[in-house]
Amino acid sequence: MLNKQRLLRCAIYCLLFALMLAGATARAPATHAAAPTAETVYSFILSNEVPGHLVDWLIAQGHGNETLFQVLGYLKAQSGGVISDAFYNQVAAAPPGSGVFIEHLNPFAGLVGGIEIGADGTWSIPSEEGKNYVGVSGYATAPSQNGQFIFTYAQDAAHYRVYSQ
Repeated sequence: MLNKQRLLRCAIYCLLFALMLAGATARAPATHAAAPTAETVYSFILSNEVPGHLVDWLIAQGHGNETLFQVLGYLKAQSGGVISDAFYNQVAAAPPGSGVFIEHLNPFAGLVGGIEIGADGTWSIPSEEGKNYVGVSGYATAPSQNGQFIFTYAQDAAHYRVYSQ
């Protein structure tokens, strides 16, 4: 049974999945809705889905020895505001020794799925896939600043319950 945090999962529920530059450009709309409010952000999912396998791509780009928190910082800088300062700061305020500060990205090479980073500094392996929400009403997709991957996020609280099923 999923806990309450997972039931309310992510105002930004930033499911990331890597796409090659052409794929990201082809799927990303010319404009996108503003990111949801930071008050409802509970988790972020760094995905390793096909076709681009973002976790594997990040490792290949030299981020494998970074902690999940350091990787979150890189992705925040690439998100164009989709990953909010409020969420990032909430994760940063997690107790020392929390999973995001000690777990590195390298062990997740070849992962099928993604890594969920909770606002409380924990991490887990979720069963949801971001590609299932691309183009779905209530969700928006935004390209990363470098155009190598996309962010998929819920636009309002009514759509978060999809992730609890």
